[in-house]
Amino acid sequence: MTGYTIGELSRATGVHVETIRYYQRLGLLPVPPRDRGPRRYGPEAVDRLLLIRHARHLTFSLAEVGGLLAASDDERCAAAVRDIAAARLAKVEREVGTLQEIARELAELVRQVETAGGSAARILQDLGRSARAES
Repeated sequence: MTGYTIGELSRATGVHVETIRYYQRLGLLPVPPRDRGPRRYGPEAVDRLLLIRHARHLTFSLAEVGGLLAASDDERCAAAVRDIAAARLAKVEREVGTLQEIARELAELVRQVETAGGSAARILQDLGRSARAES
C-alpha cells in the first residue's frame, strides 16, 4: 500500500495523531478517503503538516494558518500571504516591545535587591505602588 497511515504521518512530521485529527476537524488538513483498511495520506499531507507546524512556530494562530492555506488556493496568494504575515509581524513586534519593558523592569528590580542590603520589603512596596500607578 502506498501513502502514510496516520501514525506514520505523525512520525514523519512530528505532529501528534490527535493534533492531526484536530486539524482535520478544523478543515486545515483534508481527510483521505477510506479504501479497505486504514486511511492513507499522500506526500501532500506531509507538506501541509510541515507548513502548519512552521506557521505555528512563527506564532500564527490556527485561524491565520487557515487563511494562509486558503490563500494558496487563491490567485492573489502573494498579497494575501503578505497581509497575513505583516499583521502577525506587527503583533510580534508589539509583544517584543512589551517583553523588553518587562526585562528592563525585572533587571532594575534585581539591581535594587542586590544593592538594597536587606530592605527587600521596601522594594516590594515600591513595586506595588508602581503597579497601582500603572492601573
